[in-house]
Amino acid sequence: MSADGIHISITPEPIANFNLFGLGNFDLTNSMFSTLIVTILLCIFAIAAGGIMRKQGKPSKFQNSIEWLYEFVENLSGDNLGSISKARKYIGLTITLFLFILLGSWFGLLPGVMHLTTFFDGVEVPLLRAPTTDLNFTIALSLIAFLVIQYSGFAALGFGYLGKFFTFRGGPMGFLIGLLELVSELSRLLSFSFRLFGNIFAGEVLLVILFYFTKSIWFPAPTLVILMETFVAMIQAYVFVSLMSLFISLATTPHDEH
Repeated sequence: MSADGIHISITPEPIANFNLFGLGNFDLTNSMFSTLIVTILLCIFAIAAGGIMRKQGKPSKFQNSIEWLYEFVENLSGDNLGSISKARKYIGLTITLFLFILLGSWFGLLPGVMHLTTFFDGVEVPLLRAPTTDLNFTIALSLIAFLVIQYSGFAALGFGYLGKFFTFRGGPMGFLIGLLELVSELSRLLSFSFRLFGNIFAGEVLLVILFYFTKSIWFPAPTLVILMETFVAMIQAYVFVSLMSLFISLATTPHDEH
């Protein structure tokens, strides 16, 4: 996406090409480049946060913020899993996903990001693109959540977990309901990925159009939309972690209780 002229592409654009260990050519897209930057920033944040949390004495404002964030995600997950102790089993994953989605969505809202371009094969393309506006990225996150949900179900119930989807209890109707449960389980891959992608991509498309017609990032309309999209990104991170925790809770609940 670019605000210098209306340029909107659902698919990410390549910005460089590499020969990957002699295995063939590999295109580096603008969303991959942005994902790399976001990953580095999160690693720096994690190292800095770990060092500050180990310090003794009066907590700093930064330490208090980290503790608040940790407790917020822990309580969010705990509310859906049923207990804080269960939430702590997944806290490493949930807080990472929350921050990754949040920062990955905010990345495209930074001033100037939409205006940075580069040339690839003689064509001017945006240099950076918010990771969450790439469907490949949101599908990857959805696969992680989906696999964790299935693993949790098998870990808690063993092969009895399959009884939720393939059962002859209740006759043909029970078998049909089990198949519907299976379809519902698989459809979560689509709901996770397309919900996140659609909301963030739509917001950035709106910003591109507004920037093009106003020619100024300080114009009230784009500024208000940026504030709105900042809030939308927070909601999407909240919803993703909340739903993943809820589905883990359902997967680990015995069929009779469910």
